[in-house]
Amino acid sequence: MRGFSYIELIVTLALVGVILTVFLALLSPLPLARVAEHRSIALAVAENELDALRAAGYGVLPESGSWSAPELALLPSGAGTRTVTDYNDTTKQVVVNVTWSEIESTTPYSITLSTLITIVGGIP
Repeated sequence: MRGFSYIELIVTLALVGVILTVFLALLSPLPLARVAEHRSIALAVAENELDALRAAGYGVLPESGSWSAPELALLPSGAGTRTVTDYNDTTKQVVVNVTWSEIESTTPYSITLSTLITIVGGIP
């Protein structure tokens, strides 16, 4: 017999289809894993900034604005901002925001954490 029969051709195409389906199924979680890793980095960076501000204390809190950390370079277009406002006469509210972009998305991602820092110390 020379050449392929129709049955052999159908079996071959089905096998190639199954292999491609499995291969694509293995590739699809990769972007989700990358987003999860970036969220984890952003959360750690924001927590570290809040911890540093709490440790510094009420009297030396910086003004609102942007801040930098080496770990922000691990995030695509990573940036950090902080907002310091008076909560009452003896307490300030500090809000830390970390933003970044993902390659597949036009929507920016962000993590926002806040704390209250009093004249006596920080409130976690």
